[in-house]
Amino acid sequence: MFLWIPLGLLSFAFGCVWAIMLLANGIRARLLWGLCIMAVAMAFSIIPLMDWLDHDSASNWQMPRETLGPVFLGLSLAFGGICLLIGLAIGRKVIRWLLMVLLPPRLRSPLAMFWLADGLKPPSTK
Repeated sequence: MFLWIPLGLLSFAFGCVWAIMLLANGIRARLLWGLCIMAVAMAFSIIPLMDWLDHDSASNWQMPRETLGPVFLGLSLAFGGICLLIGLAIGRKVIRWLLMVLLPPRLRSPLAMFWLADGLKPPSTK
């Protein structure tokens, strides 16, 4: 359970990075890319799932792993996917806010593309 906090934060940050990398795309295209990323993650998660379900239940720890493992794997993928999609949806606003807070005005003007991509007025140099 405590691993979901870093999972959520990293998924949100990853979504923000992808929102900037997909600068020319609208929100629908970004969310579609997020679903594609989650589909790849689900494809890779089949590997441990097949291992969990393939073994015989010979030991005491194998049965809980077989029953609870897929449930928590699915919940973790869903939580990470939701955080990723939230990061993709609001990531540009977060990055623009960070640029406004962290950079002085004269250093913001070369990064005006982050404002112009969403049809906003670029930051002033004053």
